[in-house]
Amino acid sequence: MITDEEMEAYKSVLRKYCYKEDEFEINIVREHARTAKVRPLAGYLTITYKITGVPMEYKWGLPSTWISDFEEDLKAGTFELHNPT
Repeated sequence: MITDEEMEAYKSVLRKYCYKEDEFEINIVREHARTAKVRPLAGYLTITYKITGVPMEYKWGLPSTWISDFEEDLKAGTFELHNPT
C-alpha cells in the first residue's frame, strides 16, 4: 500500500510543478506479497494525467522510487505529450 508519507511527497511534487491533484489519477495496477512476512506489499501503480490521457507506470514498494521517477517524468514533459493510441 502507498504510505501517507509517499502521498504527501507526491502532492508536494505536484505543487512544485504547478499541477493540481485532481488533474491526475492514481491506480494500483497489481500487488504481490513478498516471501518474507516482514516485508510490505509491492507492485505497480499507474498515474494518468487526465488532461492528455497519458498514463505512466511506476514500481512501488521497498525500496520505492516512484515519487522521484514521477517527478522526472513531470520535468521531462512526459505527461504533456499526447498518447498516440
